[in-house]
Amino acid sequence: MAALPKPAASSSAAADAMEQIAATMQQRSGVVLATNRVALAQARLARRMNELGLRSLTEYAAYLKGPMGNEEVDVMIDLLTTNTTAFFRESHHFELLSRDVIGPAIRKAQAGLRDRTIRIWSAGCSRGHEPYSIAGVLLRDLPNIVGWNARILATDIVSTTLNYAMEGRYPLQEASAVPTAMRKHIFRGARDGEAQVGEVARSIITFKRLNLIEEWPVSKKYDAIFCRNVLIYFDRETQEKILNKFAKRLKPEGRLFIGHSESVKGMQVPMRLVGPTAYALTE
Repeated sequence: MAALPKPAASSSAAADAMEQIAATMQQRSGVVLATNRVALAQARLARRMNELGLRSLTEYAAYLKGPMGNEEVDVMIDLLTTNTTAFFRESHHFELLSRDVIGPAIRKAQAGLRDRTIRIWSAGCSRGHEPYSIAGVLLRDLPNIVGWNARILATDIVSTTLNYAMEGRYPLQEASAVPTAMRKHIFRGARDGEAQVGEVARSIITFKRLNLIEEWPVSKKYDAIFCRNVLIYFDRETQEKILNKFAKRLKPEGRLFIGHSESVKGMQVPMRLVGPTAYALTE
C-alpha cells in the first residue's frame, strides 16, 4: 500500500491550505475546525488524499474548489466530525424520553386531552443509531403503535451517512450490544454478519438531508428533539441561533436533548435544565 501523504503543519503552504480547507467547511456547513483538532483533521485528510491520489493539502484545497468539490465537502465533513456512536448512547436520554414525553402523551391521549400523535426529531442523526434507538423506545412503549401517528424525522448534512442509515444494516457486534428486550423492537434478523433493522422501525422514520445553518423546511412542532454532539462543532453564536430555532419547534411540554459536553448555560435561549443535558421550554 502506498505511504500516506504527510502534510507538514509547520510549512507555510500547508498551513495556508489548512486554513482554506477549514474556511470552506465552515462556509458550507457552519462547522468550525477547532485548533486542538487540526492534527486529527490532517491525519484523517491524509487518508482521503491518498485515496484521491493527491500529494498535499494544497492540492486537496484546490480539489475542493473543482467540479467535484461539492460532493467532496460532504465527505470531508463526515471525516472530520464523525466520532464514536452506538445504539442507546447516553441511555439516560432514552429513559427521559419514555418518562417525560411518551408516558405523558399516552396518559393524555387516554384521557382525551390530546390526539395520538408523537413527533420526534433526530437532528444530526449520522449513521442512524440514534433514530433507530428512538424507534425502539416508541415501539416498546406503544405496543399498539398502529393506533398512533408516531413519526421520527432523522436529518444530517452528509448524504453518505444518511444512505448508510437508510440501509438499516449494522455489524452484529453493534446490534448485540443492545439489550435483548429492546433488540426485538428494532431488528428483524441477521444475514452475512449484519443485523437488519425491521420494517416497522424503518417505517416510522423519515430520513432527510438538512444543513442546520441554512433554512429549515421543518414547520411542525416536536415532542422531543435530539441534537447530541453536534453543537460542539459550531461557534457560540451559531449554537445560540440553532438552539433558539429548536425552541420555536418544540411543543410547550417538549424536550430537547443535547450532548454530555454541550450546554445552553449563558446563552439567550428560552430553555431550562430538567435532567442531564435535557431541556424544556421556560414557562
